[in-house]
Amino acid sequence: MPEASKRNVKTIVVAGDVTIDWNIARARAHLGELTTYQYIWGSDIATRACSQAGGAALLTELLGALCEITPSPSDYENGSIKYGSSKYGYSPPEYEIIGPTIPPEALNNPAHNQYTRSYSIWSAYPRSTGEKGKGMVWRVAEFWGTDSASRTYPISAESPKNAWGVVLDDANLGIRDQQETWPESIKCPSAETEWVVIKIAHPVAKGPVWEQVITHFADKLVAVVSVSDLRRASMHIGYALSWEQISSEVIQAVTNDPNLSKPSAVAVLLGTTGAVIIDRKKGNTLIFDPYAQEENWRRDHPGTCIGYASCSIAALVHQFMKNSGRPDLEDALKRGVNAARAIHLAGYAQGDGNTLVDLRFPVKAVTEALTAEKTPFSSVKLQDLKKREWSILSLRQNLDMKKMAADIVRAGPEESLGDIPLERIGKWSSVDRTEIENIRSLCTIMTEYVAQSRPLRPLSIAVFGPPGSGKSFAIKQVAKGLMPGRLTPLEFNLSQFESHQELPFAFQSVRDCVLRHELPLVFWDEFDTPLSGSELGWLRYFLVPMQDGEFHNGGIPHPLGPAIFVFAGGTHSTMESFRETAQLNPAAKGRDFLSRLRGFLNVLGPNPQGEQDEGFIIRRALLLRSLLSTKAGQLFDRGNVLHIDEGVLQAFLLIDSYRHGARSMECIIDMSSLFGRLMFERSCLPASHQLDLHVDNEKFLNLVSGTCQGREIDRTELR
Repeated sequence: MPEASKRNVKTIVVAGDVTIDWNIARARAHLGELTTYQYIWGSDIATRACSQAGGAALLTELLGALCEITPSPSDYENGSIKYGSSKYGYSPPEYEIIGPTIPPEALNNPAHNQYTRSYSIWSAYPRSTGEKGKGMVWRVAEFWGTDSASRTYPISAESPKNAWGVVLDDANLGIRDQQETWPESIKCPSAETEWVVIKIAHPVAKGPVWEQVITHFADKLVAVVSVSDLRRASMHIGYALSWEQISSEVIQAVTNDPNLSKPSAVAVLLGTTGAVIIDRKKGNTLIFDPYAQEENWRRDHPGTCIGYASCSIAALVHQFMKNSGRPDLEDALKRGVNAARAIHLAGYAQGDGNTLVDLRFPVKAVTEALTAEKTPFSSVKLQDLKKREWSILSLRQNLDMKKMAADIVRAGPEESLGDIPLERIGKWSSVDRTEIENIRSLCTIMTEYVAQSRPLRPLSIAVFGPPGSGKSFAIKQVAKGLMPGRLTPLEFNLSQFESHQELPFAFQSVRDCVLRHELPLVFWDEFDTPLSGSELGWLRYFLVPMQDGEFHNGGIPHPLGPAIFVFAGGTHSTMESFRETAQLNPAAKGRDFLSRLRGFLNVLGPNPQGEQDEGFIIRRALLLRSLLSTKAGQLFDRGNVLHIDEGVLQAFLLIDSYRHGARSMECIIDMSSLFGRLMFERSCLPASHQLDLHVDNEKFLNLVSGTCQGREIDRTELR
């Protein structure tokens, strides 16, 4: 390179903990009882061990792939490698990347102890649970642990003192405590170092290397950490119930921590679904997948892979290079999480699970994801989070809610909601933050209960909502989604029981299911109705079954066994209303009943819950599309687009209220003449006097004809 060009070269140094990852592929992973030597030896159960560079060496390799440079054998000398920036053709400036590499003799020798070695068992999984039979990808089934190096080594004898940027991979395997392994630009800070990126692991933000970079580079430092490491640090960050909840807790945890609050920016990675950026100058940003959160995406895509965090580090360095040291962190993290997802979806190899494969980091899939034009992730600026009730929907300004709702009914939520989070479980869906958090917390509670080997007493939860809001529907969809084919629904309406003496017969039906090795999902409808004139008179008769898992018949106790009790309110539309009544009525044993509940759900339904409930029209749209797809599927074309008259659609969405909630919307559809029709026309609607059973028929028909505007949506009250 000519001398003039050398003056324009900017050097990026990669340093940190280096590992050799031993990935062990095992065909026929589920061996059953064939665990002894004599049965496995000579069988078709084959195993293969593959090694690859990990940690800072993997990161160096990934950055080299972004620069489209293939190392030659001579590059492995001195344990370091240089890459030029041929891909981007920056002139001037050009960039070179200096980072650690692992010699082939170390990679090929399991006994080589100069590098920490990690061990994991890999198995073949379907790409997702919904794509069984469409090919398998290899992911980690079990992580077995690490074998520490005898000592750690500096990255290179020629690590420059005047690096333009530095990347540190601190996995707490040596670099954080051993100063001799630090690059010169960190040991001897220089003003020419314009930025530093550090990936930190548990225990977070501790150790000499952290103190060094915070002391000398705090205003130039971007720290990257996974949310799991923050949880291990005993920070109050729960598992995601909503994007609003997880981002609020992450931001509070980081800003309140005396060490993590010091860098210029902190990026908290939320697996393969999102990230939170806490930037001292530019504020806070949430990167998120509108249609999947941390736990449910992981549930639908089993297994795990190695290298997720390296993708976000590479994306940040890529941004520094593209923007001459002024990175767009939002764009970088979108690409980084997109690349982490690409690792998971591609796996380290593809195959049928019975044939051995070579397990290698999917460099091509990752670089394509890092440089993609678009990603499936959205973002939102989080400026003021003081209000507990804030939602991403309320932060979206100038939304045409009526148009969005109409588009949802016609084309579906995925095509119409854009970057508004949608929670979907079976045929139930919602965009309301409170409703989503309640339903996801119930999912967690029910999952934990079912995971027990043999629960001795029922799981008791309560569900409330206005009449016709769809209380039973929501719970059934959750249960069906979590435990398909395992539940037997039973329903008992207590308002139809004449006395408490009928309860043992209902409990016996529950017990019969358990004896058939079924899991009963028992709905106790109208449980909050009076009994013989006594308010909440039914509660006392459920205390023993809820607490002790047994009922009495003729003075003889009978065990119930595992079951899920769902107490559906009939006279109270919210848990808050029921709790107030229960606490004011000690004779009904309301407090004892409340203490036995393990969770609750408030279902909002299609009617607006006050003037500030702007989400009602979206709830209506989701419900209307679900009902029509179930009851009149012929109205949808092959592209799943609904054919419906514009006036009819506006009437369904904008009528002031439905007299009996979701039940009324369903009844109007049932009364309409849709059999054999390919479009929901105005002529299909029921007669006006029939409509009046469920809505104000005059207003409804005026909305159909366009002579009435319907309920206005006032967003100004939320700002």
